[in-house]
Amino acid sequence: MLAVEHYASVYGESLMTNLAAELGPELATAVKEERLLTRAVLQAAIASVAHAIQDRRAFLEVLDAEQVALDEAYREGDAIATELAHLDELDIVTSRGRNTACELLAELTERCRQLIDARQQEIQERVVSRYTDGHDLCTYLYADGPGDWTYPVLTVAVSLYRDLTAVRHRLGRRGSTIN
Repeated sequence: MLAVEHYASVYGESLMTNLAAELGPELATAVKEERLLTRAVLQAAIASVAHAIQDRRAFLEVLDAEQVALDEAYREGDAIATELAHLDELDIVTSRGRNTACELLAELTERCRQLIDARQQEIQERVVSRYTDGHDLCTYLYADGPGDWTYPVLTVAVSLYRDLTAVRHRLGRRGSTIN
């Protein structure tokens, strides 16, 4: 009925497996057996296709929201890292310079903590579909990526937070007023 020998090699699963997952086993069986499709099967197929279209549109909205969240997290993380890099331009030999550096570090650390908290909240509150949540989406999108990080924003933000904390600690040992 269908000449799609290439399907499995291109998509990594058989057409029948995909058809059963997308439109239901009854339609997949009917197509596989090359039977005439009944009106009921065709109506079920049309309803399944409509539902699949809805699911994909909803998933695209989730992906768009994820892209916006990533862009915002990147901008904030980059701004924090840039300000941290400029910290060595401050004169920390004087008490006033150390206090200025400590205040900046406290602000950067708080911004980084807020970035981490916001990202965790986004992940926890996100509903991709009735079957998956924000954690499933992160696993789907990021687990096989570079570094094998399921939560890349959190991984980088926590690393930045540790760097900020280490710098605050080193500065504190030099006699600053930091707590």
